[in-house]
Amino acid sequence: MINKRFIIKKKLGEGRSKVFLCADIDNPGKEYAIKILPENTDAEEIKIFRKEFFTLQNLNHPNIIISHEEGIVVKTDEETEINAGCRFITLDCFPGTELLKYEKINDGEILKIIIKQICSALYYLHQSNYIYYDLKPENILVKESEGKPNIKLIDMGFASHLPVSNDYVSKGTREYIAPEILKKEQHSHQADLYSFGIMLYRIVYGKFPFISDSDLEIYKEHIEREFEFPENNVSNELVEIIKKLPDEIRGGSFMVLSGQTFLFRSDNFHSV
Repeated sequence: MINKRFIIKKKLGEGRSKVFLCADIDNPGKEYAIKILPENTDAEEIKIFRKEFFTLQNLNHPNIIISHEEGIVVKTDEETEINAGCRFITLDCFPGTELLKYEKINDGEILKIIIKQICSALYYLHQSNYIYYDLKPENILVKESEGKPNIKLIDMGFASHLPVSNDYVSKGTREYIAPEILKKEQHSHQADLYSFGIMLYRIVYGKFPFISDSDLEIYKEHIEREFEFPENNVSNELVEIIKKLPDEIRGGSFMVLSGQTFLFRSDNFHSV
């Protein structure tokens, strides 16, 4: 238990922070995901952690995780991995599976439902003047409800309002980061669409479009290489969308996926 309130049940995941399932004594019957930052974390990481909480407080969308409280661990049991001094935030508990680990991800009809939900969440973020900056399968959880998938975007640590100066900072995950971010150029919501295209490529082909596996070479391929799109067993229709996301989207276009129209413009995109 921490702070004589949150009963830790099990660990859900670990990255820059640790995430646990917990029960809240102050809210009987309610379970949360509690995200714990190590007590020896540097100031920049703490800033990102707290910014995630406040960003989520400003958002309200069915496909984006909800945050509840932010605080510091004052008292903890010896049995937990959590120490006094750690910062934490509590989030809605969404017992989902990472997107790539979802067993029905290669079902064409199921994938269309997932894509539509991701589009809806991104459109909402972009209309709210946020760039997500870290769209990737690990940050998308899937849970089935009445036989249909429901997704949540998580980890808003990198999400920021549109840049308002020329002081651009490269941030994101190396395999998904847009060329304009790597070059520290002026950029917009379209950076997320590039990441979306790379993510869909990985789903369709089961791999990244890169030849190299070194950081610098991958960054170079983002900027210079024309990716290849061989035949696949998932959806040629989807491949046509993937081709446009990283490149032609910058000019704006319409695409249709089995009757569902996706609108891509210079400042936003959504399903219509």
